[in-house]
Parts: sequence; structure tokens; C-alpha cells
Amino acid sequence: MSKETEELIYTDILKGIPTVEYFDYLNKGYSMADALRAARVFNKFCELEQGDKVRFQVDEYEGEYDFSYLDTWGEMTEGMKKVVKRRIANKIKKHGLSRISAHVRTGEEWREVGAMSGFVGDEWKHSGFDINLMQAALYEVEKESIEALKESANDTKH
Repeated sequence: MSKETEELIYTDILKGIPTVEYFDYLNKGYSMADALRAARVFNKFCELEQGDKVRFQVDEYEGEYDFSYLDTWGEMTEGMKKVVKRRIANKIKKHGLSRISAHVRTGEEWREVGAMSGFVGDEWKHSGFDINLMQAALYEVEKESIEALKESANDTKH
């Protein structure tokens, strides 16, 4: 581990970022830097969620599962594809399909900033897509804050 990474981890621990999140992402195969980023995004999102500024939503997805990615797995026989498809179909019957989305509050309304669908059950957790959606929501909150500051500055000039 580099000295810089050690300092970042230590600094985040001192700031109160739970190491549990960091290690959850590491255990999912994230690199140390990506795990640290994901933990930071997750924790900031949770903070804003408690303030009712953002929300993460999980819904049942009624669409069809997209098996086309199996064609990208290289040398896979048709028999192997059938086995994999059957296993996935059984998981879908048991757990269903999910759609995840991130939202920001704009006044009294919620605005969706991004969504992904077609996850089997809760396989969206720690998939990376969840963190990317949370990051998109954080970006929108930051962008709206900057725009509000600019408007406020313009109002005081007049």
C-alpha cells in the first residue's frame, strides 16, 4: 500500500467514514482506491439522504432480462449458454428483477438523475452501478448549490 493511500484511509477513518464500507467494497473486488471512493460516495449520499435531499429507490422491474452479454464471454458452447441461462432464469423466478434509481429533491418534487434496471434480486448492491447513481445525485446537488450561490451573488450586486 502506498504512503498516500495509507494517509487517505487514515484521514477518512478520522473523519468518521466507517471502515466497514471500505472493507465491504474491498471484499467485492474493488481496488483500494475505488473502495475508498465508493465508501466516500456512499457515506456522503447517506448524510444527504438523512437531510431529505437525495434518495435511492429500488423497484421491481417488469421488463425482460437481457442475456445478450453471454455472447461476449468468448468461447462458450451453446450447451454452456443454456445451462447459464437456466440458472439465471431460476434465480429470476426466486428473486425477481430490480430497477435502481437515484433522485434529488427540487423544491417539493423529486427528480430522477439516473437509473439502471435488469438486476436479479439485490445483485445491484455493491455492483458499482449503485455508487455511480449515488455519485450522479451528489453531482446534481453540488451543481444546484453552485447555481444558487451564483444567483445569490447576482442578487446582491443589484
